[in-house]
Amino acid sequence: MKSIWCVILLYLITYASVTVAQDDDDDDDDHDDHNFGDDDDTHGRADDENSETDVRQKPIVPIQLSDTSDSFIRGSLEYIMVSTRLKFSQVKLICKENYNGVLAVVNDEKVANFLSEALSETNLDLDSLWIGGENKTLDDESAWYWTSYESMEAIEPALFDKLVALNSDISENRLCLAFGRSDHQIPQFRPLRCSALRSFICQRKRVGGLGEGNSTHPGWIRAARRRYKIYYDTVSWERASTRCARHNINAVLAVVPSYLVSELLGRYLLIGRPSLENAWIGARYDNEISAYRFESESDQSLSNITDANKYPPWKSNQITRTDACVLLDRHLTNRTLFVEARCERLRSYICSIDSTDVEDVNHYIDLFFDNYGYRYFFDMRSWEEAFETCETYSNYNGKLAEITHPEQLVHLLYVMGENRTDTKHLWVGGKYDGKEWVWATSGEKIDKDQLNFVANLTYTEDVESMNNCLNMDRENHIVGLHYGTDCSWRQHFACDFPADDLRKLGVEEKDHQNDERLQEAQNLKYLAY
Repeated sequence: MKSIWCVILLYLITYASVTVAQDDDDDDDDHDDHNFGDDDDTHGRADDENSETDVRQKPIVPIQLSDTSDSFIRGSLEYIMVSTRLKFSQVKLICKENYNGVLAVVNDEKVANFLSEALSETNLDLDSLWIGGENKTLDDESAWYWTSYESMEAIEPALFDKLVALNSDISENRLCLAFGRSDHQIPQFRPLRCSALRSFICQRKRVGGLGEGNSTHPGWIRAARRRYKIYYDTVSWERASTRCARHNINAVLAVVPSYLVSELLGRYLLIGRPSLENAWIGARYDNEISAYRFESESDQSLSNITDANKYPPWKSNQITRTDACVLLDRHLTNRTLFVEARCERLRSYICSIDSTDVEDVNHYIDLFFDNYGYRYFFDMRSWEEAFETCETYSNYNGKLAEITHPEQLVHLLYVMGENRTDTKHLWVGGKYDGKEWVWATSGEKIDKDQLNFVANLTYTEDVESMNNCLNMDRENHIVGLHYGTDCSWRQHFACDFPADDLRKLGVEEKDHQNDERLQEAQNLKYLAY
């Protein structure tokens, strides 16, 4: 009998030990969850060596946060790659305000290799991305520092010298650091001008992300100069106002500027799936002005009474309560109304983007280098379309860019990668005429010694004749490559000019544009798709 009780006692002791161990593990997990991001290291620093083995064994898989951002997990840190292109000073603030993080700190090769591999896995169109490095002068000595944290940390010189790629042929103040890859796999530091527009990488302690799957429509709804998206998960007004920026970096809780826009959005509340009766928009009562206003439009308030144009479309034709937030509501009548409601209510919400925050597909930028001028186009066109566009400037001696002097190759490398643009492929003005490569405008034979031409060593003449428009690539960020490709591909392009002629063109264009822009601002046309 004693032996039986000994066995039972031994079993109970063993079971209790296992249970206590499991409870301890659970307590640790709960502790991590509850204190996540609350310590001084809220944005996360590099993982310790003990976690490195686990980090490298896991596959690198992107988590889509939105149509412009992907997340990658490494140990206790999350790296968020955002394709929106902004200045260095802007992305430092956005990492903090929108992602509760900092610009990424790439302080060893393991992190650099991880981010390089992550770039291979994302579907976002990325090349150079801002990270948290800046060139600072302290005690009359210039050096590179990680400036993401409150206390600056010097970038290890050996690491910087190993990874840095710098086009030294153009003297510019390259004081901010971007990250990229050479040969599609080797991590690279790229010093750039801080005013350049680039994508960026934020770093933070691991948190969950938001996807686009909880919206009622796959695309954005266009109305006047804004675009809208309706999200059906239910949150408070305050939470909704922060979530919009997490879905898209330029988005705010919706601004609804007219009765017609409110009716259009009401229709989309009805026809979306799921169908919704109401949703938060960005208006809230402001005690200082005794009126409602859209939070993102600080200089404008909403009238307390509905006017003859049915705006604002208040439920009772006037406000009935204060200290509240505004729902766009379609279910009370056959009209879409503004309804004041307690801000803590859990409701769906509508985000909006000002169309001026979305890159204009016809926009361009003019760049000047001594006696040379270039007009770079942000939109993409076939070679023939690019050639014809540049031909429209023939009165100003404009043409699809040609490379007849060594400095022009340096200029175009800068145009592609080191100013505010970031381009992988660029049409230039060369064409294969069936016998040889020529500059299409002048008809002169191309001097291949001026180019880094990829020789045709394997293709047949038939293949060459099918790829007869000249393309310029960048290899490892600072080396130009040239080869023929299919003329129907749509790519970026640049027209070249004598600098004085391009300046003259710019002055004459501005004289005609001001009146047109004013007219466009007054001409509200409502499109939805």
